[in-house]
Amino acid sequence: MDKIKDLIMDYDEYAQLESVSSPKMFEVTNGKQYLYYYGASHVNDPEHPMLPHIEEYWSKFLSVVDDKSTAVAVNEGGLRNPEGDRDTMIKRDGEGGLITYLATKENIEIISPEPNRMDVDKELLKEFSKDEIQCYYFVRVVNQYLQSKPEKSFEDYIKKILEVDKKESDWSDFDFSLENMKRIHTQIFGNEFNLEEQGFFYTVINPSRKDTVINAIARASSGYRDMFIIEKIIEKWGEGKSLFVVYGFSHGYRQEKALKTLLK
Repeated sequence: MDKIKDLIMDYDEYAQLESVSSPKMFEVTNGKQYLYYYGASHVNDPEHPMLPHIEEYWSKFLSVVDDKSTAVAVNEGGLRNPEGDRDTMIKRDGEGGLITYLATKENIEIISPEPNRMDVDKELLKEFSKDEIQCYYFVRVVNQYLQSKPEKSFEDYIKKILEVDKKESDWSDFDFSLENMKRIHTQIFGNEFNLEEQGFFYTVINPSRKDTVINAIARASSGYRDMFIIEKIIEKWGEGKSLFVVYGFSHGYRQEKALKTLLK
């Protein structure tokens, strides 16, 4: 992990890049195996022009892999439901749904290397309080809700998420109610919780910024996550696999050097 950590682009360097945009694409090969990395924007519109671009890149990947049984699709944010047609899966799960659709059609293995919450929290608790950590998870979900505009009311949506947070954290001594999360929000940010402030929620979970303690948690959490993702990719590479990776474009920028150095 330490070697991986040293090779990942830190957020100060990332913030200083002259141009950061989607897609971030790069390839690695040792002559027998291939890594194709597509750093994407997160979209749920089947008509978005990025999606045919991913499909074209996927076809290029399949054309260089001699044996599809050695191919692995690497998907961000957990394994997706493989049922449905292309557009349905994209509407439901964005570019992750598209990759699941493409890989399932070819009977190709799909993995989603994401650390579990308890492992991440173990690192975060070395520096941050439970109130601060849960506030990070809370505002991150609020931002996702506002971005995706689901049909469910916010109260119904967040109730289920907070129930999952309680289970995955194993914090039996913590109050995961919406009322408590609003209280913590006010305590940390100094203002009342307001769903109309969409830009605010996006800003405070941005790991490239240093405005609040929540930005610091986002940075620490994302750093641990990048190390975990790279470690799992290296493990699959060591098994002789070729990988098609679709993650958010910031991960692509930060992981490129490590993957190009460590995959041999």
